[in-house]
Amino acid sequence: MSANPPLKPCMPGFELIRRRWNDKENIAEAKILPGEFYVTGHDEQIVTVLGSCIAVCVRDIKSGVGGMNHFMLPSISHEQLESRKQTRTLEMKRK
Repeated sequence: MSANPPLKPCMPGFELIRRRWNDKENIAEAKILPGEFYVTGHDEQIVTVLGSCIAVCVRDIKSGVGGMNHFMLPSISHEQLESRKQTRTLEMKRK
């Protein structure tokens, strides 16, 4: 069994992102958590796990740079949600 290749250095500011070599996919991988983002110019896959959050992936083909942002949505109470629904209903009735 051969040793995994060393990971290429990440862009400045992303040193705290968890990165590893994925043996199964034979590629470097960066895992981001809620509220984090990661940008790379290397052949890497960026992974995350989504629940009620949103992830946005962007890639610039010309520069070869890509990234992912894992947005945390604000939490609202049941009462706030009901209030918003009622407000929208009133707005729709006015039209």
